[in-house]
Amino acid sequence: MQTTENFLQERDELKDLLQHPGFHRFLKMARDEWGAGGFSVKLKHAISLAKERGDDLHNAVEKVDFANDAINALMSWPEQRLQQLEGQKDTRLFAGLRRA
Repeated sequence: MQTTENFLQERDELKDLLQHPGFHRFLKMARDEWGAGGFSVKLKHAISLAKERGDDLHNAVEKVDFANDAINALMSWPEQRLQQLEGQKDTRLFAGLRRA
């Protein structure tokens, strides 16, 4: 179980990360590269390569889709984790009240 100190430190670090200009730049680059327009370009490229090589088109599309899902998960993790921690904070407050 996470100590209160570790909990607070992780929460504060994630809040700092989400507000940091460098993180916003990273998200913009990732959205530009893998957002709707970028995903479409990557999908067309994968299909084109698969046709050239005689590879399975379905497999090529699945690879791009898998990569897109993984990148979206990475981009959303800090905010999701912070929400999870904030929910734990509420639970901890109620647990403390029950003990009192």
